[in-house]
Amino acid sequence: MEQRFHDELSEQTPTAFHSDLLSKCLGLLKDSRARMGDRYSAWDRQHELYLSRRPLDKMDRANMEQGIPPKFILPLTYAQVQTFVSFCTLLFSQNRRFFELEPTGQEDFELTDTVEMVLEGDVQYNRWPLLLNQFLTDVGKFGLGVFKTAWRMEKTDVPVEISTAINENVTALQTRQQTVTSFEGNRIYNISPYQFFPDHRLPTRDFQRGEYCASAEEYTESELKGMEQDDQVAGLKHVDKLSFKHEYGMDRMRFSAIDPRNPQEGLFSIIQIQIRLIPNDWKLAGGRGKLGQSKRPKIYNVWIANDSRIIKFEPLDAFHNEFTYSAHELLPDIHEKLNLGLAELIDVLQSVVGWFINSRIQSVSRTIDNWLVADPSGIDLATIENRSRVILLKKSSARQGVDRFLKQLAVQDNTTGHIQDAQVLMQLMQTITGVNENAMGQYNSGRRSATEARAVINGASARMRSLAELCWVGGIAPVGRQCMLNSRQAMSLEGFAYRVGMGKAQQYPVFHQTPEQVVRNCDYFIMSGTLPSEKSFMAQSLQELLGIVLQSPEAAQMFNLDPKKMMNEIYELRGISGLGRFGFSPEDQARIAAQQQAAAGGVAGQPNGEGVPEGPPQANGGNGGRSLSPVGQA
Repeated sequence: MEQRFHDELSEQTPTAFHSDLLSKCLGLLKDSRARMGDRYSAWDRQHELYLSRRPLDKMDRANMEQGIPPKFILPLTYAQVQTFVSFCTLLFSQNRRFFELEPTGQEDFELTDTVEMVLEGDVQYNRWPLLLNQFLTDVGKFGLGVFKTAWRMEKTDVPVEISTAINENVTALQTRQQTVTSFEGNRIYNISPYQFFPDHRLPTRDFQRGEYCASAEEYTESELKGMEQDDQVAGLKHVDKLSFKHEYGMDRMRFSAIDPRNPQEGLFSIIQIQIRLIPNDWKLAGGRGKLGQSKRPKIYNVWIANDSRIIKFEPLDAFHNEFTYSAHELLPDIHEKLNLGLAELIDVLQSVVGWFINSRIQSVSRTIDNWLVADPSGIDLATIENRSRVILLKKSSARQGVDRFLKQLAVQDNTTGHIQDAQVLMQLMQTITGVNENAMGQYNSGRRSATEARAVINGASARMRSLAELCWVGGIAPVGRQCMLNSRQAMSLEGFAYRVGMGKAQQYPVFHQTPEQVVRNCDYFIMSGTLPSEKSFMAQSLQELLGIVLQSPEAAQMFNLDPKKMMNEIYELRGISGLGRFGFSPEDQARIAAQQQAAAGGVAGQPNGEGVPEGPPQANGGNGGRSLSPVGQA
């Protein structure tokens, strides 16, 4: 943080600039909180349905005392969301590297592999599979998934032994703490939809066009004080403690460690808002001048602690000139500010199916019990009430017959068709969402040929693949692009060499380039939309064609087909890459050529070359299997 901003925020009494900026940010946040808060009750319900969780009511507790199972939620929402997540994960993760670039010019090919290696380092360090799973789960469960990226230079203190000469003959070892760089690269975070606040005046799909974008996080006091020592935040001691009087509560719910009515000591709520300001319109106090002379909007990063004070203010200065968030909706419809998720789409059907199943269980539990009509004049009712296996008659009615005093009441069960009705609704649910039995790996009964099975798989995956492609374009590829531009903007030569290896360190000037060259970069990330089953079919087709080409070299020349490239493609489709590593080395090639020359010389009347084995006798020559060269024939 610049010194003039640090001094501005360190003053005990907020300056006019501080107060005006805080008022503007909180005003924008108030509107976004209210808009996002309208969805919280629906999100709470979908979260409970996803976990198949429901509170026990009075009837449930009474039934449990009698050994009858309580009502439950059938985990259909969980199955649908997890199938969607699994399908997308499989589709996105089948490439050699997660982020693969498609170069737009010949000059980009040299750097493509290097940039992919840099991004792969970020993917591995951030434990990307966990982040991707949470993002896709949020998209399916709430209809909204959010990423956040940030460039980080992380340092740590390590003990280092240093030898110190006490005299000419004695040397002592001393242990000192040395600060070293532990990580240089992009940090990627999941942001809960409950804690994401875009500019609500625009559809969520177009949040990057908004005036601001914010998120809420919790920080411990020790963590913030450590940042204050590094001049990353200022004025921490002047922050008010969090209390319910602040306009705070809507953005936390149960996904926060802070309860506004009972705030915990040592824990701060930090709103991180990225806002577009015109530097020439904002003037600092104390003769510190304006933010800048430019009249073009610029993104600034503002941290607000406990809704009461700004503790951080700095320009974002990222080459991508975007909010460092990436948000995507399952159904990005511009006619809705916030769209439905997969769970809410099937909410009603899920409830009806659950009602059918629960009512069937309750009916069966009642039908199992014997409904008896007893005459107390002839039956000892105590034996019935105690559920005794022996029902006693009174002495006065012992010889009059049991049927006269006790009869079982016939009860008709009207819920026998509920299971079939539930199955129909579950099939209807799969039709609505496209997450059907084939996508779940369950085939319908009946024999199918390989062609029919392939057609079924392609049809079943078509709708889910379209949703996956939208997730890639709207939420995942922007993360890769921001990480790539951040690395090309800020990564040092040392960090670059550690990431890609010393052998490629000479590419750093091309990797770093000028700001204009980096910003105007047009390379884009590709997503392979080919399913593994489709790749297997393509490999099989190429293998059949390769067999024809190898049997008829004339066909290879006629159609201009290279068998070696075809074989490489076949094994790439089957997940085996880099067949070149199995090729002959230059030394092996020279040795083989020497052996061939020696073999040719032996045919011309010279003895066999040393080390050249005799070949098997051939039917057309008796020359040990060695073909005659033109020289030998001469």
